[in-house]
Amino acid sequence: MKEKIEILMSDTSLRVGEIAEKLGVKPAVISHILKGRNQPNFVLTGKIISTFKEYNPYWWLGTSDVKFATDVNSTPSTSSEVAQKNSSSLFDKNPISTTQTLFDTLPSKGQSDSLPQLQSEIEQVIIIYKDKSFESFTPKK
Repeated sequence: MKEKIEILMSDTSLRVGEIAEKLGVKPAVISHILKGRNQPNFVLTGKIISTFKEYNPYWWLGTSDVKFATDVNSTPSTSSEVAQKNSSSLFDKNPISTTQTLFDTLPSKGQSDSLPQLQSEIEQVIIIYKDKSFESFTPKK
């Protein structure tokens, strides 16, 4: 995230204090991230994504090299991308209703005994803990 914030500062000419003010945090929080002491927690990551909407949320999370949201393919290819496109912010919707689209394609009872096959490989798994911290895992290829 350090590199992403440095790119944001370069792109926008915003200083640490200005970024902190936009995010509603103390400047020291941003400084600690830039010095590599801390990583942003889940809540701060959400604030960054929803505050700087011109950037691709997946770029902030490190799962895409596409920096700007306008450069992202306009046709979503996965149900999670559909849910993201339908939400004005990553955290605006109830996660249960947002993920409901994942289950819309499952067969009803009696239709089939097998689950549908996934069309693509898992790119990344994010685990969110109760203390609002998170870990990200990328499968080895």
